[in-house]
Amino acid sequence: MTLFREDLDLLRRFREGDQKALAAVYDAYVSYVAAIVSRGVLIKDVRLPPPPISAQDDLIQDVFVRAFSERARLGYDGLREYRPYLAQICRNVIIDWARKRGRELSVEELQQHLEEARAPETPFARVVVEFVATLDTTLKAVYEARYVQCLGQEESGALLGLSRQQLRTQEKRLREGLATRIKEGA
Repeated sequence: MTLFREDLDLLRRFREGDQKALAAVYDAYVSYVAAIVSRGVLIKDVRLPPPPISAQDDLIQDVFVRAFSERARLGYDGLREYRPYLAQICRNVIIDWARKRGRELSVEELQQHLEEARAPETPFARVVVEFVATLDTTLKAVYEARYVQCLGQEESGALLGLSRQQLRTQEKRLREGLATRIKEGA
């Protein structure tokens, strides 16, 4: 059961930014966030190793700074479990941290990625590769930014010169086109 379902007043005070409410939420979830930070995150079947111990306290703090921002507090509805919401924020903080440091791939990792891209092993992967090959320039660029580079919507939109709504529309076209292709190929 989420902390907020047990105490609706806490949810109200949390959303208002009350310091005691924020402290209570921090105390309830800090060990959960620390556990995520200490084990790293999984991104599209690739595990980002845990950050060095010297950076972990700062990352935990960054997670709560982001989680306690007005936008994040108001974005949480109190109905869903808070742990997954917080875990996604944590994942994003770790990914941002890793991007800033520029994780380099080893020659072996790069070779493995290239081989996987050339010869998909599953029927689904083949359908995706074939579908991506048929995309127009704009959709292919959206696919690359969002699903290959794993950029957020704002970053992708800025990179491609698209508003967030335009980007979302293009993503919807991608999903619908892929769903149609899967149905045809299945």
